Amino acid sequence: MRYVKYIILITIISSCYILNSTRKINNKINLLNDDLNIDLKAYWIGHATVLIKMYDKWILTDPIWNDNLLYTFGRHVEPGIDLENIPPIDYIIISHVHLDHLDTYTLKKLSKKAHLILPKGAPDFSGYNFKKISYLSKDEFIELENLKITAVVAQHFGGRWGIDNLWDGEPYNGYIISNKGTTVYFAGDTGYNTKDFKEIGEKYNIDLALIPVGPYRGKIFGDDNGNAVHVSPLGAIQIFRDTKAKRMIPIHHGTFYSNPEKEIVYVKSAIEKSGLKERIFLIEQGRGITFGN
Repeated sequence: MRYVKYIILITIISSCYILNSTRKINNKINLLNDDLNIDLKAYWIGHATVLIKMYDKWILTDPIWNDNLLYTFGRHVEPGIDLENIPPIDYIIISHVHLDHLDTYTLKKLSKKAHLILPKGAPDFSGYNFKKISYLSKDEFIELENLKITAVVAQHFGGRWGIDNLWDGEPYNGYIISNKGTTVYFAGDTGYNTKDFKEIGEKYNIDLALIPVGPYRGKIFGDDNGNAVHVSPLGAIQIFRDTKAKRMIPIHHGTFYSNPEKEIVYVKSAIEKSGLKERIFLIEQGRGITFGN
């Protein structure tokens, strides 16, 4: 029954995918113009791709610079920074192996000096020649110098090609990234439940939460918090509450799936109703927010 729900979900979402023109971004991120002597800054590149500056480290989440998925699902908005302009990345974090989160085209283009971190059960990427590759299960972590990256629970589903979800286990994570007392929570891709995110909030003191708010086209099935594998904008804000994070950036919207102009209406409405507007930073793709010094 669980897999039937996933198939229905994928079918519904896929029905709204069309090849489309990609909107250009004016004034893309230009790090040469930024003051990078900061504790924490997060740039939303698009979808679940976030470029994070934490003190002296650069972290990149779920990088995808591809214009489409399997030449079928077109990108609505181009990436917020050109691939050749990103800084030398220290850590690349992959939440799960779906095509819109683990993009082999992009991985081939990135510097191999990075440490690649994937969920345990993901395919073997040793042939990509990254400096180091780590596969993490829930609560496992890597720690180097002052930086620690811990895999935490997410509620999603595995498989890269659909059918392989039947045997690949549960290769999907969220992550807690900590450096010198500053903590970022990257939720990856997830549905909502009343237990897991409260436990994350009890365990970690989160300064910034990067939480998906889509794909969302209104309540089709599931409840106000979304469905089994994707939170709605309201569900994302509930995760924000449960984790007790100080600030939130909504991600995973307006890039590949639903019509961006329609989807953003739901996101803005949820933020207005939340009573947390001052702590939720709804930024456009290609923009960044500085936190701390």
